[in-house]
Amino acid sequence: MHASLMRRTGARPEIARDNMGHSETSMTLDGYSHTWWDERVEAVSRAVAAVFAEPAAKAPVRPAEEPKSEESVTEWVPFWVPQPVSDPQPQT
Repeated sequence: MHASLMRRTGARPEIARDNMGHSETSMTLDGYSHTWWDERVEAVSRAVAAVFAEPAAKAPVRPAEEPKSEESVTEWVPFWVPQPVSDPQPQT
C-alpha cells in the first residue's frame, strides 16, 4: 500500500524504494506498486476518446442543438465501469 500511495501522490520511485528497504526500484514498482481503479478507467476513457475523435482539420461545423429537456438527458457511463446490481424483488 505504501508503494502504491507514494506512486499515486507523485513521489519519486526511489523514495518509496528507500522507505521500504528494497535494493532495487524495480522490486518496489513491479512487486508492490499497483494501479488504482480510477486511474485505469481514466486511461481507457482517454484511449476510447482518441479512437472516436474526429480529426481537427476535417471536423464538420455543426449547428447548435436545441436544449434538451431535463427528463431526456441521461449520463453516459462507459461499459467497463462497474454498475450497481439491483436486488431482485422478494417473492411473496
